[in-house]
Amino acid sequence: MLQQRHLVRDLAWFTVASMSKLDERQDSDELLAWLGLSAPQVLDEKQLRKRLRQIGQRITHEKVQELAALLGHPVLPPAPGLTSRWVDDQVLAIQTTIENWLVAVNETVRRSRLAGAPMSALTVSLRELQQQIAGAAERKASAAVLQLNAQIIEETARGAGSSHYRWETEQDERVRAWHASKRGHVYAWNDAPLGGGSHADDYGHPGSGYGCRCIPVPIQGPLR
Repeated sequence: MLQQRHLVRDLAWFTVASMSKLDERQDSDELLAWLGLSAPQVLDEKQLRKRLRQIGQRITHEKVQELAALLGHPVLPPAPGLTSRWVDDQVLAIQTTIENWLVAVNETVRRSRLAGAPMSALTVSLRELQQQIAGAAERKASAAVLQLNAQIIEETARGAGSSHYRWETEQDERVRAWHASKRGHVYAWNDAPLGGGSHADDYGHPGSGYGCRCIPVPIQGPLR
C-alpha cells in the first residue's frame, strides 16, 4: 500500500506542478498572461511521458515478482505495448485535467474582474480551485495505478498458463456490493463475470471498474 501511495503521488505530480506555475504569478499582472493558454503550453509532455514510463515499469516489475512468487515459478512480463497504451491514456487524461483547470481559471478570473473583487480574494479563489483539481488528479491517479495493476496481473497470468482466478476484495465498506458478493468465487479469464465492472450491470474482471481495488488471484493449472 505504501508503494502504491508513492506511485499515485508521482502520477499526480505533473498536474500539481503545472498548477504551481500559476501560483507563482497569481499576485501580479502576469496572471493575465495565463488566460487562453492550453495544456501543451503548460505541460512538458516529453518529461511527462518519461515519468509515466518509469511508473509503468515499476508497477510491472512489482506485479511480475508477486505473480512469480504466487505461482511458484518465473513468469514473463507483459508485452511492452500494455505499458505504452497505458502511458498514452494517462497523457491524455492529465492533459484533459489541465485543460479543464485552465478553463476554470479563466472563468474564475473573469468573474472576479466583473465583480471588482480585490486581488487577495482572487488569490484565495484560485488556491481553492487548485486544491479541488489536485484532489481530483490524485483520485484519477489512484484509479490509473489500480487499472494497470489489474491489466498486468491478467496478461502475465494468462501468459503463464493460468485460465482462472479467484476474486478477492479489500473487505471494507468501500467495496462495491456486487464485487463483495464475488469474493472467493472462481472465474475464467475468458469469461468476465456480470457485475465485475463499475456498475452492477457491467461485465469485468477485478480492477476493471473505476477505482476498483479488488484483485484477481491467478489459479495455476487445471481446475479440480
